[in-house]
Amino acid sequence: MSATHPDEATLLRFVIGELPERRQANIRRHVLRCHGCREAREATRLLHQRLSHAGESLAFPSGDPFLARGRRDVPLPHKPAPKAMVEALAKLGSEKEQTRARIEADAAGTARSLDLRAATVRLAAAHILEEAVSGDPSEAMAAFAEELAERSIEGGGDADAVVPEAQLQALARLVLGNWRLFSGQQMEAAPELAAAWLALGSFDSPEHLAAWAEAGESLRRSYAGRPVEGRVLAERALDTFERYGLGRGIVRSRHARAVALYTASEFREAHREFRAVIASKDATNLDRARAVSGAAFCLAARGRFHEAAKEYSPVRRKLRGEGAMVQQYLLQGEMKAALGTAGRWHPRRDGLAAFALPEASGAFYARATGAKIVKALSEDGLERAQELLAKIESDPSRDDAYLYACQLAMPKVSSDPAMYIRFANAIADATRSLRYLKDKGPAQPACREQVLGEAALLESNALNFLGNPVEARSAAKNARLHFGEACEDSFALALVDFFEGSAASFACDYSGAWKLLRAAHDEFRNYGQENWQGRAEAALGTVLMNRGSTKSALAFIDGALRSLHPERDEAAYASTLINRGYTLVRLSRFDAGKATYAKALSMARRLNMTVSILMIRTGLALIDLACGKLARALMLFERIGQEARSLDLPVDVLCAELRVAECLGRMGREQEMLDRVRQLSESPDVASLRHDQALRELFESVEDRTVNHEFLAHVARLVEGRDRGARAAYKPFRLVANSH
Repeated sequence: MSATHPDEATLLRFVIGELPERRQANIRRHVLRCHGCREAREATRLLHQRLSHAGESLAFPSGDPFLARGRRDVPLPHKPAPKAMVEALAKLGSEKEQTRARIEADAAGTARSLDLRAATVRLAAAHILEEAVSGDPSEAMAAFAEELAERSIEGGGDADAVVPEAQLQALARLVLGNWRLFSGQQMEAAPELAAAWLALGSFDSPEHLAAWAEAGESLRRSYAGRPVEGRVLAERALDTFERYGLGRGIVRSRHARAVALYTASEFREAHREFRAVIASKDATNLDRARAVSGAAFCLAARGRFHEAAKEYSPVRRKLRGEGAMVQQYLLQGEMKAALGTAGRWHPRRDGLAAFALPEASGAFYARATGAKIVKALSEDGLERAQELLAKIESDPSRDDAYLYACQLAMPKVSSDPAMYIRFANAIADATRSLRYLKDKGPAQPACREQVLGEAALLESNALNFLGNPVEARSAAKNARLHFGEACEDSFALALVDFFEGSAASFACDYSGAWKLLRAAHDEFRNYGQENWQGRAEAALGTVLMNRGSTKSALAFIDGALRSLHPERDEAAYASTLINRGYTLVRLSRFDAGKATYAKALSMARRLNMTVSILMIRTGLALIDLACGKLARALMLFERIGQEARSLDLPVDVLCAELRVAECLGRMGREQEMLDRVRQLSESPDVASLRHDQALRELFESVEDRTVNHEFLAHVARLVEGRDRGARAAYKPFRLVANSH
């Protein structure tokens, strides 16, 4: 509404008489003075009269079960039994908690084993289901409701008097229908919500239960591109909830109305509704996150990207640390819309909103599916993960599941980089059959090019861990091409800059790495993403360390640790601690380096970061070697070499063997040192490295017995530095030795 003239929505509320008395009087006086508003009022009044005469049938097709509330006035099948009700209520608390605990342990088994002939058990089940209807979605509760909805419930006098069978079935169908909506299965949700509605009409059900069914059906119809029906149902539900004073219901129905308005491209009105949900004291954090996401989409649809970011970044920071679903809603709202490029907002042929809200695609159900796939991959191997990928080929949210599987696999790459490369390729192969974004309907999930981009980033990260920076950089460039095809936003491109910059650092392209990583860091800061800022700072520290600026590198790495959270960003935090330990050793601060490595080791073991654990053990062994603890260092390097060989890491095997020979030489065991170097020269582990000038000089020195532990240390330092991305031309040892 402008400063002086009421807008159309306010005039409609004025005509209907819904405004507060003082506001009603103010507009009445204004309309008497303003000719334009007086004409607008008359037009609004005529429109309202026509719509009122047509009734709700204007919105619904003939035969639609939701055409009218249609509640049947029938008597209760059994007269209430006061004694049974009193007893059931007295035992409700303990019975409900026991049932809830059983549901969390085995939802489907609990539904099959419940004795629903007992009034106390049935009342507890009904209470749990009703809480689930009004609360946030839960996969365990959906499984419980699905089993219960299919079960034939045996009747019982007291039990039916306390909670009628139809009421229990209706509640189960409501929970299941809401879960289907949440998981992006709109078609599957339709029969569940309709069955719940019909069951509620078969007995004298509480009116607020019908309102919950209307709120759910409102969302389903809006997602399906029928926003007029969705708005009517949402407003019916809102009217009921307001009369009952049910705050959670008011929040849910206002959210449903906002979605209907958004789907109808009424972005201003939808934005106001979402804002009302955010401000409500009855909204949960998940409600607020969904509303923040929706409101940001509304602003972005009008081209107000930066305004959306400015308004909603503080809300996202306030809710930082909440559950994964909350964070994902906030990120989708802010990243995909608030600062997204305008190219993502193409006009729709069907006239609906530019693209549906993130909840319409079931992105968070898909995230849970992606998490299961990654868990199977890390615990049971690639074959099991591929089985799960095949099982979801027909799932409507499979594209989002592929997307999340790539993202959730990223922190686990160091446990087995080669396996994660194969996993990234499997995701890419499964994705190639996905349709492109422009072919999607109202609920548009992740497009094929987005998933291919995420898979390429995963592959790039794994290749970097395997010591193949050139191939890692090429994979990152492929990700950039895919994201460009998907018209992805600047945050996705910043991720590409980060992974390409990391690979460039290990490929010894320091100027290119610095430029890419600085660009990524600045973009992450614009988005307020402290965790990714920390990753970028750690990578910049690695660049400085490899260029020989060790003190400056330590400052960047310490800044990264301040930005990263030790629990939520545990994998990145552990990797940064490893870099800090290595930097401290370079500065000869051995005690501080040892303490840092010890902290990193406990985290890496908990996360099964196999390659990182190997790096930590190498760092601790180098400290022992530098401090003169030769026997212990020898034992550690022997073990490191064996483990590196089992992980197929030839460069790490070479480094460990060089250090073993050095330890033997320092201990005066020269013949064993020579034998070790000779065996190494004949080993297949160094077959691909025989052209290296340093190794060639080392192996030649074995024949004339001029090799010593100092020569071995010189070569080992060079090889270790190259493995960490430090570019250094080889200087013959005789020149280095003569310079000291």
